[in-house]
Amino acid sequence: MLRFAFFSLLLVLMIGLLGCRLPGGGPSGTNILLISIDTLRPDHLGCYGYHRDTSPAIDSLAAAGVRWERCQAQSPWTLPSHATMWTGLSAAAHKTSWYDDAMHMVDPSLPTIATVLHDEGYRNIAFTNVWYLNGNYGFDIDFDHFDWHQNGNGRAGITIEKVAKYLEDNIGNPRPFFMVIHLYDVHAPYAPPQPYDTLFTNQGVGPDSVVWWDVTSEGILRNRDQLDRFVGLYDGEIRWVDDQLAFLFSEMRRLDLDENTVIFLTSDHGEEFLEHEGWGHGHTLYQELLHVPMIVSGPGVPSGVVDSTVVGLYDIFPTVTGLLGYQTPDNVEGSNMLDSLDLTERAVPAGAVSPDRYTLDKKGLQTLEPRDMAAVMIGARKVIWDVLADSMYMYRLDRDPSETEALEPDSVLAEAVMYYKATPPQCRPDPVVSDENKQMLEDLGYI
Repeated sequence: MLRFAFFSLLLVLMIGLLGCRLPGGGPSGTNILLISIDTLRPDHLGCYGYHRDTSPAIDSLAAAGVRWERCQAQSPWTLPSHATMWTGLSAAAHKTSWYDDAMHMVDPSLPTIATVLHDEGYRNIAFTNVWYLNGNYGFDIDFDHFDWHQNGNGRAGITIEKVAKYLEDNIGNPRPFFMVIHLYDVHAPYAPPQPYDTLFTNQGVGPDSVVWWDVTSEGILRNRDQLDRFVGLYDGEIRWVDDQLAFLFSEMRRLDLDENTVIFLTSDHGEEFLEHEGWGHGHTLYQELLHVPMIVSGPGVPSGVVDSTVVGLYDIFPTVTGLLGYQTPDNVEGSNMLDSLDLTERAVPAGAVSPDRYTLDKKGLQTLEPRDMAAVMIGARKVIWDVLADSMYMYRLDRDPSETEALEPDSVLAEAVMYYKATPPQCRPDPVVSDENKQMLEDLGYI
């Protein structure tokens, strides 16, 4: 009996030293759910101070976990931003983007969240709703179930029903899951279903255009006077998506998945509503495009915390591995957001703007401009370097959150953004050769 008690005590101590890591999964089989809501601005969410009731479910998730006030996307458009989430790398390092007149995929040689968790015994599941996030671009590597639709407009309800069915059908599966849900509805065209189309504007969708890139034959933006209506429809899309998430969260509670699932909720980029005489996204590195929500909630995560540290989408990967007690690959550039490590003076970069983009001049005429830009944020200071225009400006976001007062950059910021721009890629991803790629970029307004 004494020998049995001794070995029992020894086993308990060994499990404790290993952080309760069990074979075939994370601590006690912890699930990871990553929700990416395309084109979602945090300043249009209640938990970030918005005046409209757009996001009660997301607000509840934030109240139960940690909400970062200042999370930066590493690119202002979908493809490179999601590659950053997958790999934990900046856009300069992973090189998944449009350049050399071709789209480039996620390099299969790079470790991703999926590859690490697959090796640890996880089931990897994804439901994605945009052209880029499919197998042709390498996003399905090491996923056991990959559900993809090329155009997710209006599909949030369908997708969440699929997710709920998958979860119910797999109750009792001993392997923990890593699941990605990508919802596209908030992206233009702004056309939420009824009654969400009239929640925040009395004009609704109607027969008129609900995208920004509608121009006259003279190149004048036709619907500039529709700003308030577009914002109202955009907010309606957010509430429509939020209500679908409310249903998902209730299903997870019904299936007793809420107690062992950590939820990450974020976005790939924001959306401009003429703040800097532009619209849509992909074309600049101002905060309306780079500032994204970051909420983490679940077991092992503090509750009711608001963190003002500057973090980035490349921090998701190391935060997941940190929560589960797994080794983060050495090449990952991000950091564990939940670690006690002081990140306040870290330079958080962004780049990979769309190669060409229409912008407005003072007369409201569109002009096609080539783009090559980089940005870095350190604390409340941010620098944007327009390489082709040979201009570099600093903004003090604590005093000038709208980035209207351009200042001379200090030497620390200038050096940091030039260092980022000189970052050598960690790989040479293959181009995805297809005429459809360029057409899709044009249809989505990126070029």
